[in-house]
Amino acid sequence: MPEAGHSRLLLLLLLLLPLPPPPPPCLLPPPVREAEGGGGEGPGAADAHWRPRRRPAGLRGAGEPAGGILARVMGNQVEKLTHPSYEEVPTADPTGLDRDEGPRIGVSYIFSNDDEELEPGPEEGEQQRRRRNQEVPAAQQQPYEPRLHEVECSVFYRDECIYRKNFSSGPAALRTYTPENLLNRCQPGDLVEFVAQAQFPHWAVYVGDFQVVHLHRLEVSNSFLTDASQGRRGRVVNELYRYKPLSPGVVVRNALEQVGARERELSWRNSESFAAWCRYGKREFKIGGELRIGKQPYRLQIQLSARRSHTLEFQSLEDLIVEKRRNDQMGRAAVLQELAAHLHPDEGDPDDPRIAGLQAP
Repeated sequence: MPEAGHSRLLLLLLLLLPLPPPPPPCLLPPPVREAEGGGGEGPGAADAHWRPRRRPAGLRGAGEPAGGILARVMGNQVEKLTHPSYEEVPTADPTGLDRDEGPRIGVSYIFSNDDEELEPGPEEGEQQRRRRNQEVPAAQQQPYEPRLHEVECSVFYRDECIYRKNFSSGPAALRTYTPENLLNRCQPGDLVEFVAQAQFPHWAVYVGDFQVVHLHRLEVSNSFLTDASQGRRGRVVNELYRYKPLSPGVVVRNALEQVGARERELSWRNSESFAAWCRYGKREFKIGGELRIGKQPYRLQIQLSARRSHTLEFQSLEDLIVEKRRNDQMGRAAVLQELAAHLHPDEGDPDDPRIAGLQAP
């Protein structure tokens, strides 16, 4: 009998004790019921299995430790919410792949400046050519003449000449041909250049069977030579770069192995760098292939007249090729005019007063 009295007294004391206040509603959102197991039918099916919504790890009630367990009473159920600490939150892709991984060496990995983007695609090239022919007066629609439109230049790495384009070897130097006639002059492994007035030169690797591999609009593709030319005249340019070439079989294999590469998979900034890499295998043609450490070992010597030239210095071959191609797109007359406007001559030049005072070669 006395034991029963003590039990009633303890029960009464427990009932009279005040309950702890519930956590603020802003810190503890109500649970969200979610159906699990394929979704049953009928009323109450969605409540058959439910779990509470997790609260962010950074939000917790006063006195609650990070990574702790909070218990609250809901009717006759006790609900436990586990809050992971910041140490438990993953900071890497759970699949183990880094989507930002890629060639990031150097500041030249900016395809918005890629000159290949300015070249028309096969489907729009004919329309743009018609529009351009309508805008240009008939007197200016002359056949392409390399001696009139192209800039003679040489490229030096320190004291070694690694590239030269000039017309001193005779009238046939750098002569261009129609795509159909060019096919008869190509051998597998040859470098082919398509040229037109006011356009960037487009380079390709001839792989045989009337086909070339080229980088165009951020994708390496295999096309027929006549399609890749887009109506432009072309020529074989194996002799422009002075590097020792790889064997024709290796050149063709290098080109074919890259077919299908596009956008961030690419390691070349333009069609010339890609084609030259296939033939010579030099990493200097790739994006970020050389460290920029402040020195400027490359020199682009632009031949302005028989007695005058102008020299530009670059940290990498990649940057030099971009500038050289810009000059090719502008044309000889525009390059001479630009230099005359930006340089301040001190002495006259009887050959060309626009470039007077420039250093002699």
